[in-house]
Amino acid sequence: MKKLYVISFILLIFGFSCSPHQSMYSPERDNIVDWAIKIVDIRLDYKETNDKFYILQRKLGSSDPTNDDIFELENTYETISGFYTKINKIIPPTQASSVHRKIKEQYSLASDAILQYYISVIQNDLIYYEKSVENAKEADRIGDLADDEFIELLSKYSISCSEIGLCE
Repeated sequence: MKKLYVISFILLIFGFSCSPHQSMYSPERDNIVDWAIKIVDIRLDYKETNDKFYILQRKLGSSDPTNDDIFELENTYETISGFYTKINKIIPPTQASSVHRKIKEQYSLASDAILQYYISVIQNDLIYYEKSVENAKEADRIGDLADDEFIELLSKYSISCSEIGLCE
């Protein structure tokens, strides 16, 4: 009987030490959660800005730009550039450095795309428009890769959407 208690005790201790919940409270995980919260805040703002830009872009596809449209394009460029600057100031945990680089690259390309689109509208220049389309497509492609890698990282460390403010 005493042997059964000892075995139960050992199994209990072994079970807790190998529990997946142990990794839920590591400093490494906490650093990723802190980083992810900052990234999610910026990415949600980016999505909102990008959605507004696409609406403006559709409008400008069928009508001449007004002064307000030009002003909105300038603001969109400054906003997206600001997101890049914010991302650039964040120091990611080592485990998140790859996805962080992809997000920075996405925002850099998106900023270039909007600037080129702005120039194409101001100068009525098809070459700048084509460059903006190329950069926008590449930004979207890299953004998709970053999103996939971000999700993998969250999954690896069992980080829920509610922990980082991503649940809708």
